[in-house]
Amino acid sequence: VTVVDPKTVKIETKAPTVFLASNLSRIEMLSDEDIAKHKDDLGQAWFNENANGTGPYEFVSWTRGTQIELKRNDKWWGKFPEKPFDRVLDRFVTDGANRARGLEGGEFDLANFVPLDEALRIGTSSGFHLVEGNNLWAWPAIYLNMDLAPTNNKDFREALVKAFDYNAMVQSFQGKAEVGRGPVPSWFPGSPEKEEAEIKTDLDGAKAALAKSGLANAKMKCSVPAGFPEFRFAATVLQSSAQQLGVTVEIEEQPFVEAITAIKSDKSNCFVLGNANLSPSDATKFFSAHYLKGGFYNSGKFFDQTLQDLVAKLPTISDAVERGKLLKQAADIVVDSHYIIWTARPKTVVPEPDRIGGYRIDPAEYINARFWEMYSK
Repeated sequence: VTVVDPKTVKIETKAPTVFLASNLSRIEMLSDEDIAKHKDDLGQAWFNENANGTGPYEFVSWTRGTQIELKRNDKWWGKFPEKPFDRVLDRFVTDGANRARGLEGGEFDLANFVPLDEALRIGTSSGFHLVEGNNLWAWPAIYLNMDLAPTNNKDFREALVKAFDYNAMVQSFQGKAEVGRGPVPSWFPGSPEKEEAEIKTDLDGAKAALAKSGLANAKMKCSVPAGFPEFRFAATVLQSSAQQLGVTVEIEEQPFVEAITAIKSDKSNCFVLGNANLSPSDATKFFSAHYLKGGFYNSGKFFDQTLQDLVAKLPTISDAVERGKLLKQAADIVVDSHYIIWTARPKTVVPEPDRIGGYRIDPAEYINARFWEMYSK
């Protein structure tokens, strides 16, 4: 990176990358002065307690574990809507039922991750409306350990994928979900999902795959991050589906770090999480975090050299058709490995008070509360 002038930088990459512009939009800007003042660790410790960027809201205070207070940045380079919010209190309310009660009672103007039944009830009541969209954070995907028996057996993994009761998952989301067919969802630009075979329950196929594995009456453990009811439910569906094959699944609910550490350290055969991609157009981000060697969320330690090479090559291909073919090949590798059970892809449903406008769900954001777009009616 070369500074050309105070408002221009020149970026040179080691190889062509067609996704550079969109990926740059996800880079957070920090104060170079603050970094220089805390150069021992490039400001890491300081920024853990403070904020100084270029965004639409300024940091006011942080009561750890309780709330963050922000005020509108009048010098922001962007444009606010009419009647924007001058002050924002972002409160941490861990219990979904309490978030729902606070929203319905008027204590909160917005609440994320309200339990679906409550969201539908509140959103269809007087004074509220529903906002729906795709949110990667809420996907219950089951990762299977590629190193630990019995899930290190491909035929055994296939048996679990085919035995899983996908309809139970869709019904749990009151029909507001679809069953995924691969690692790149259908709404993502250039997704090959429509070309992938439908994934559905096939008990006879599951029994045949189990017989081929030679692992009758197998036992396995599944670690589930605490605090996510849909993740817990996905694990119980796996448990009941596996019982039909004579396979025993023990569920252990743990704090997130302990749960993901359990599968990474071969103390668990499966781990329930969501898939995520923080780029609006770069599909390789789906793979880099979840399916490539060294990816933090590649909890089951999946590895395929052909996939590694394909993902490295994809950003260098400028032709969209050719890039689509390579993306399909990459998706097929993951699907055919039976590394993941894509249990369901639910819609995110958020009840919004009629007095609030501008809220929308961005699938490339973990937490969908874009305060600078919201306004008071």
